[in-house]
Amino acid sequence: MAKITKQELRKDPIHKALENILAFILRPRIPKKTLQIGGAIVIVIALVLTYKVVNKPRRSPDAELRLLQVVVSLAQNDTSSVPQLLNELITRYRATESGKRAYFYYGIYELRRNNKEIAEEYFKKFLKSGIKDDLLKALAYGNLGNIYLDRGEYDKAISFFQKAEKTSPEKSLMAFYYFKRAKAYQIKGDFQESYTLLTEFSEKYKNSSLRGKVEEEIKFLKGYLKGVNLTS
Repeated sequence: MAKITKQELRKDPIHKALENILAFILRPRIPKKTLQIGGAIVIVIALVLTYKVVNKPRRSPDAELRLLQVVVSLAQNDTSSVPQLLNELITRYRATESGKRAYFYYGIYELRRNNKEIAEEYFKKFLKSGIKDDLLKALAYGNLGNIYLDRGEYDKAISFFQKAEKTSPEKSLMAFYYFKRAKAYQIKGDFQESYTLLTEFSEKYKNSSLRGKVEEEIKFLKGYLKGVNLTS
């Protein structure tokens, strides 16, 4: 593929579409929906991140363009070309930032195909890549937490949710992963620890839109623990 200049990239319709998406995303308030960390929010955050990367000096425009194509394809649920693009990134461009980020997107791609063990390996490779990217690292930790939670490996899930919370540069994501950790304790059967974490939530994350949900969980756990104490 011929090298593409920054000026040509700015004229690219994909780049223009990203600018329009970002104008909507980067508003003062974060919609409540963005706390539902699934495929959609991962892609939205990835779009923001990739946009920032594209506008920085880089040694490999080809690698950055391939990464853009991967992100847009995942966002549009058109993954026919994604494996080829990702394989090129992690082989031909493995030393670039885009090549390292490709491991994360490969994890997302495999998760969508329900290949959780393969996704796990790619997320771990991304975390070992040495790239300085706290946002994607937090999402990788969070996805690993979800994988372990589904397997019933609760202690590992709790550990990864805590890493995700501590790593995230975004307050809303920190609150979300704190909540996920509390819920993981509940699923594990440690209702007291879940209750303790949730009662501290309001103090740590006063402005979180999850507060209503947290209050519902506290009410449920308070009643449950009271019942347990009465029958013990």
